[in-house]
Amino acid sequence: MYVYSSKVTWTEGRRGRVACGNGFKSSFSPPPELQGEPGTLTPEDALVAAVGMSFTVAFLRFAEREGVALRAFECSCNGIMDRTMPRLAFKRVVIHPRAVVASDEDVPKVERCMETAEKYSPVVNSLRPKVVVEYKVEVERK
Repeated sequence: MYVYSSKVTWTEGRRGRVACGNGFKSSFSPPPELQGEPGTLTPEDALVAAVGMSFTVAFLRFAEREGVALRAFECSCNGIMDRTMPRLAFKRVVIHPRAVVASDEDVPKVERCMETAEKYSPVVNSLRPKVVVEYKVEVERK
């Protein structure tokens, strides 16, 4: 069993500070569309980023095990939030990982790693809304 902790402290208005158990600290506020301030971490952005980070970490672990000659990897995510009367909730999170590999032989390995990462990503497995993975694999051509 693992325990991860954070402490959230109100500072002023709708702003606060978050301190994670690993030492990371940041200011936060609601997003501007919910009367927050631009340019700060928002809970909504943090949740969507957590999905992307968790998927990426899982993918990299499996790609390393498979011996994939990875040249580049990035993962963008979109969280789709909608009002379900009377509250807002995430309905879906769509993950767009993109891998660039050295050769055609790595493509099936990467595809397996994408599927395995989706299956074993702890944050992805913890969410109620549907998480959709739409990946892309490219072979680097010289």
